[in-house]
Amino acid sequence: MAALPSLRLPLSGLAVVSLLCALPSAFGVVVAGPDQTPTTIAPSTTPAFPWENMGFIGNSSAIFIGDVADNNTFWVLSAAHNGPAGSFTFDGVTYGVLSSTLLSNPIGVSGTPDLRLFQIDMTSLPSGLITLNLPTSLTGPATQLYMLGVGDENGIRDKRRWGYNNATVIDDSLSRVFEINNAGYNSLSFGMFTNLTNFTSPMEGYGVSGDSGGGVFYQGEGGAWYLAGIMTNIAIDGDDGEFRYTYAVELSAYADQILGIAAIPEPGTLMLIGLGAAGLLATRRRYA
Repeated sequence: MAALPSLRLPLSGLAVVSLLCALPSAFGVVVAGPDQTPTTIAPSTTPAFPWENMGFIGNSSAIFIGDVADNNTFWVLSAAHNGPAGSFTFDGVTYGVLSSTLLSNPIGVSGTPDLRLFQIDMTSLPSGLITLNLPTSLTGPATQLYMLGVGDENGIRDKRRWGYNNATVIDDSLSRVFEINNAGYNSLSFGMFTNLTNFTSPMEGYGVSGDSGGGVFYQGEGGAWYLAGIMTNIAIDGDDGEFRYTYAVELSAYADQILGIAAIPEPGTLMLIGLGAAGLLATRRRYA
């Protein structure tokens, strides 16, 4: 993908809009080009792109991150402003919620991030879903990012769509990761820029209404899939609104916290795991 333009605009001049808020009807993760059809099927990658990990929380997006603590518990991330939710749907199957946790910001960052972690009622990893890797360092601007969301299509949010983009510098006074205040939340975030009059790639994407909670992915060493960010909001600028910035929570800033929570599942889950281990031990003793 060609490098993004080095346009830098002050945040004070941008209209920041939650991806959950109503915007003109558009496809989730809009891309350039006359034919939108290719974006409704998974990109061709090796290993396979985590297409089915994109799910629904009401009318918005959520990402299944899987058994990240390797303890047979299963977890989902979404934008906190999407709400606490009672269930999620992945690959046509609905799962209940066992717990919901608002994450906390690192020391020195005020407020609460727009990021919520859910433990879902799942007993084993279904076919088609994978456990994602969480980043431990910032994603460089040269890294190709895959955006995935389920935003509006004439008011119907039932199709996944994807597009490419890169992390970019929004303002000379800011580092690549900066604080974004949205819907009462304050998150360490990164931005992805799109000029609607000058796309740098026929598959360049930007977020639209309903993509809140959608994922931003990249491939690491050996092709492993990493979840770099969770989309939360956009900013619009330019004489005709042609400059679009899609913001995503920078997950490398919250990865340790996510793993720490996932390592201590709900007590009921712990009991089930314990009973299962005890049953296995009893079986082994019985037939020893």
